[in-house]
Amino acid sequence: LRNMAFGRRILSFGAGGGAATFTLRFLGIAGGSSGTKMNNAGTTGFGGGAGEYLEVTGLTGETTHNYLVTVGAGGGGDTRFKTNATQTNTFDYDISGFSGRGSGQAASLNESAAGSKGNAGGNSRWITGTTSDNYGGLGGGGGGAGAVGGNFTSITKAGNGGAGFASDIDGTSTTRAGGGGGGAFLESYNTSFRSHGGSGGGGRGGMADYNSTAHVDANDGTANTGGGGGAGAYVYDSQNGTGGSGVVIVRYPNTLTITVGAGLTSSTTTDGTDKITTFTAGSDNISFN
Repeated sequence: LRNMAFGRRILSFGAGGGAATFTLRFLGIAGGSSGTKMNNAGTTGFGGGAGEYLEVTGLTGETTHNYLVTVGAGGGGDTRFKTNATQTNTFDYDISGFSGRGSGQAASLNESAAGSKGNAGGNSRWITGTTSDNYGGLGGGGGGAGAVGGNFTSITKAGNGGAGFASDIDGTSTTRAGGGGGGAFLESYNTSFRSHGGSGGGGRGGMADYNSTAHVDANDGTANTGGGGGAGAYVYDSQNGTGGSGVVIVRYPNTLTITVGAGLTSSTTTDGTDKITTFTAGSDNISFN
């Protein structure tokens, strides 16, 4: 049999009638980090980094055997996809939920050897001048899978979250894993200065006014994108945003049937000669037959 999407044989059987093998494509994103609420020293207030992002093509899967899938929860949960001891073609992807918050933090990537993506966060600034419009704090944006988080700009704008990265694994090019925007605490309160989350599910940063109680909360990262949460501003009730949950997507020949354990939430669609199963929550075994 031939799979036009992969351009290679999709099913073969081992000697002596062993498990059939097939070609599998996999995308896994960990849960995005949450933003942090700014303090009065400018050492927080930065957007959450997107979850580590890993896509692998050409994996060899085997029928009848179990694979463990874990979807990272929002706020930094790890995502996993692994074989057990019975497979010949083994792998164990453990994708980190803490990647590239703002304030210059570097990305922490468990699967860099496998080509995972993540970027550093942007720099923050605490402003201590005494002139008008020159007091407060500006947080750096969280790093995204496709770009670093933005730095504060001048004395008015917190850093935007870094852009995510696009994949067409499910048949449509979709950007995921954007970083969260930094928080802003300013004498010059203008919501046009508010940071943006990175494309691909990053949450927008919050703001607070030094001269009044005016404020706006940060936004959460979007669920099932691994987007970072936006940062909250100093004082009042400007809260930080929680990172978005991660996702696991597998693409495999439509001649196979997937069995999904009760602990996972999933859906399956068909695209040409392939099926695509998307896992949005939980942890359990799956198998193909």
